[in-house]
Amino acid sequence: MKLWPSRRRHHSPEVPILSIVVPAFKVEQFLDECLDSLRQQDMQAVEIIVVDDGSPDKVAQITKRHAKADSRVRLITRPNGGLSAARMTGVEHARGTYLTFVDSDDIVTAGGFAAAIDSLEQSGSDWAMMPYRQFSKAGLREPSSWISALYAAGARTVKPAEAPEILVQATAWSKVYRRSFWDDARLTFRPGVLYEDQEVSAAAFAAARAIDLVPVECYLWRLRAGSITREASERSLSQFFAAIDLAMTRLDKVDGASQERARQLLANDVPRYLRALAKIDDEGFARELFAGIRMLWPRVDREAWLVDTPAEAKIVQSLVIAGRENDVRDFIDAGGFDLAQLAFLETEEGPALEFPFFDDPTLDRAVFVLSERQTPADARALRVVLDEQGVNLEFMAYLRHLDSGQPEARAWLCLDGERLQALGLEPVEGPFGHRIRTTRASNERSVWRTRFDWPAEGDRIGSASELSVQVEVTHLGRTASTTLSLIDQAGSAAWPQQAAGWCWLGTEPARWLRKPHDFHAIDKPVTSVPILTLPHETDEGWWGFDAHREVVWHDSPVATREQETVWWKRDNASN
Repeated sequence: MKLWPSRRRHHSPEVPILSIVVPAFKVEQFLDECLDSLRQQDMQAVEIIVVDDGSPDKVAQITKRHAKADSRVRLITRPNGGLSAARMTGVEHARGTYLTFVDSDDIVTAGGFAAAIDSLEQSGSDWAMMPYRQFSKAGLREPSSWISALYAAGARTVKPAEAPEILVQATAWSKVYRRSFWDDARLTFRPGVLYEDQEVSAAAFAAARAIDLVPVECYLWRLRAGSITREASERSLSQFFAAIDLAMTRLDKVDGASQERARQLLANDVPRYLRALAKIDDEGFARELFAGIRMLWPRVDREAWLVDTPAEAKIVQSLVIAGRENDVRDFIDAGGFDLAQLAFLETEEGPALEFPFFDDPTLDRAVFVLSERQTPADARALRVVLDEQGVNLEFMAYLRHLDSGQPEARAWLCLDGERLQALGLEPVEGPFGHRIRTTRASNERSVWRTRFDWPAEGDRIGSASELSVQVEVTHLGRTASTTLSLIDQAGSAAWPQQAAGWCWLGTEPARWLRKPHDFHAIDKPVTSVPILTLPHETDEGWWGFDAHREVVWHDSPVATREQETVWWKRDNASN
């Protein structure tokens, strides 16, 4: 993954504007990529302080090689003392006006830190925070829904008491602190503990006069096996909730802050641990998880908890609070976390699923209602046929899990994310669900047809442009939007069409022919421009796209209507 140009030699400024502290221990396979990204960011007036925390591998040698090529890179060595001690060693050696932290297995984007400092220089705030994304060998992931929501309003400066929702980003990194604020607030990473960033983030929030939210992605967080944030063990969970307890003590000083943080944890973090509990049988892990739920419960606002927490998590948390820990395993064993297999129900409280314990009179019926986050808009192109004038499009769009009545949809043609025109939609009837493995019968009533001519700005469709369709779906009183890419990157089958069509090769459309090998005979390479033709399907196989968005032929036979069998078994299992 390369997000920056080739290396250049830099010279350290006499007084750096930004100090970047990079603790390093057993990361020789990732450190080069991390330092490459730090050296190639837009900011020049920085110092990059790598703290070798007694690492037994080649951390020191790798850092020295970078320091030789770029005098802004400095190596500090110390005996192993853990992540917190290494970060604080870096702080002691930092000389910049501003301070930030980067984990040595992650990477940064080119412009994030510069944007944060520009904002702080204008606002005078104490620190700034920016959005981040996760990545792995499979590539970049979409931003978490709570991170996207946090920055949806754009750049802004907030006071802590007015915006406790920003506590959802409780990481040491993706933030830039004014060094004078860091020292005045006496911020420090507590040594010898896991999840040390929880307390520091809370303390920085509580001590700040003002904080900037800068909607420029700055940080890419690597997901890898063995990361302490991915462990599911009794010790890890005990440490996590111990860190949360320390953070809550700090947040109690700001009105409403600890209540909001408790809601975030019960809605976001605890459900993740509950899903882990469904996969393992560890009494110690369960005991620590249930103790953490009981610790958070007195602080949380019940109404906010009901709205935002996933339904399955609300049910389990309710059982724990009622002292019914033994029923949690029964809930899991009865399929409480397998939402696709649960029948849909309309209730007075809202759209719900028929979870285990649904008829238990001691449980509030509202806990069975799906949260807004559990009913996002899903959309997929089923058929796209191009001609010389424009595009004929059929697509499926629905709100996940909802299975009653007829959804409504609106759509807009967009170029580079900007709406160009509203599209007229016509409902389409027919069997579609098995083609993209949908789980609800009402998805069959969620298909629309539209047609649009090429936009007047068609000469802008090139290597830097993306033609897309934005879809908004309303169903059972809920509305959500998504972008319908004209490529199904997973390569699902398309609705049958003639074995010929158009695709974009560079900036010009080119014809592809009936036989599979004819496409690959075209000597122009497929660029990153969206290919606007979905695959042809026959009894022998179908055209699709691989992970690199290249057209490939799939020899697998056409899918049958097995999805109807899945629906019938789910909805008639008790009959």
